[in-house]
Amino acid sequence: MGNIYRAVIIAHFSELPVLTANEIRQDEEIEFDYVEDKNINSSSTITSSPTVEGDYIADHMYRNPKTLSISGKFAESGYQPYLTNIEGRLEKLQDVFEEIQNKAVRCTIMTRRKNDISSVLFKVRDNMYLNNISWTEGATTLKFDFTFTEVMTITTDEIEYDENVVDDTLPALTEPEQTSAFSTIINMDDLSNLIDDTCGTLGLTSKEFMDGFQKAAIASAVGLAGGGLIVGSVALASNPVGWVIAGGIAVAFAYYGLYKAISSTLEARKYRLEQFRYYEDKDKMKAEMERYTGFKTELMKQLKALEKEMMMYSIASNKNQEMMLLIDNDYYDFEFIRNNDTGLYSLKVVNLTSNKIYTQSVISTITSITDCTSTNCVLETEVSGYFVYMTCPSLYGCNETNYKTIQKDLSKYKIAVLTFDPKDFNNMLVEIITNAVMK
Repeated sequence: MGNIYRAVIIAHFSELPVLTANEIRQDEEIEFDYVEDKNINSSSTITSSPTVEGDYIADHMYRNPKTLSISGKFAESGYQPYLTNIEGRLEKLQDVFEEIQNKAVRCTIMTRRKNDISSVLFKVRDNMYLNNISWTEGATTLKFDFTFTEVMTITTDEIEYDENVVDDTLPALTEPEQTSAFSTIINMDDLSNLIDDTCGTLGLTSKEFMDGFQKAAIASAVGLAGGGLIVGSVALASNPVGWVIAGGIAVAFAYYGLYKAISSTLEARKYRLEQFRYYEDKDKMKAEMERYTGFKTELMKQLKALEKEMMMYSIASNKNQEMMLLIDNDYYDFEFIRNNDTGLYSLKVVNLTSNKIYTQSVISTITSITDCTSTNCVLETEVSGYFVYMTCPSLYGCNETNYKTIQKDLSKYKIAVLTFDPKDFNNMLVEIITNAVMK
């Protein structure tokens, strides 16, 4: 064959993935110096299945990948033009073919007539990959045995459907949005009143002082109305008061039991604040009320830091939907399905780690953190004991007609995640306030 025919391999290096422009390769046509044999093996397999009678049933046949083996040799000086008269030619040929094998370069193999490069003598073999190399290294020649195997591919057309394959009855996948707990289940007026009650219990204020405080015109001037302190969304103060300075609001959670014991020894402690007194003199009374207002404003900032221990997530829309939340290092899948008869939604929650399921046939909601009970709790997490509730603040104080309408609107609901047991919430607030005024 070497004297009459030209065996050629086209290595498609241009198809290799590249990261930089310097790695771009061109296809290379490699002509063998001398070919001794070129063999193609084409086979098929007929499947067979045994029967109980001991016979075999053949139900179909499939084609196996073709294999092509080619053997010959390269000379040091080179009979053919590829890498001719290059120092170290045989070594470079080894590098090229081993790269073709190692990088799985697709090859096209053909045989041409020796004096007519346009005349292809046998069938062109495409999609061939070099999977076996055998070298015999002589004094000035390099013998080779190559085996190529065909890689069969198929091409399929993408089917385009005329029909709308979206099923509107299936839950939509939505993404919850985190919102503020203090604008949802924490009533700022309630916190303000709690401060007033605690200060009265500790004897820091008298009924006369509070009556004057509520009636004075200064109340609206400093942001107080109807006993509710309006502080808006504020961060922790740079100089927090009292006990909170010891380590931030997190101390209230980590050492709650320790600070709970303080209430039994109030009589043995001294207040860090002077009592807020009632004065008949308007200027003195104004100064005293401003002092009390400053104290409450600073303390409310500390109380609002509790929001870090509460996560609120809004629901995207009023329709069947699914959403996923990461709670206490576990992923939970929330699925809301509307009852077509009542218009009310059911809730199914799955812990995707433990596969534990929590259900509510009709969503049980809270409007304030003080409404939280074990009955309306959706779940308690398995790792750190977080508490999850469904809340619908819009239901608070509305009439019966509006209540029924809002109750059927899932977009009015929110998911509340608390890192503490809500039944301890009021006690925790009392302890924070108490320790803010003690030495």
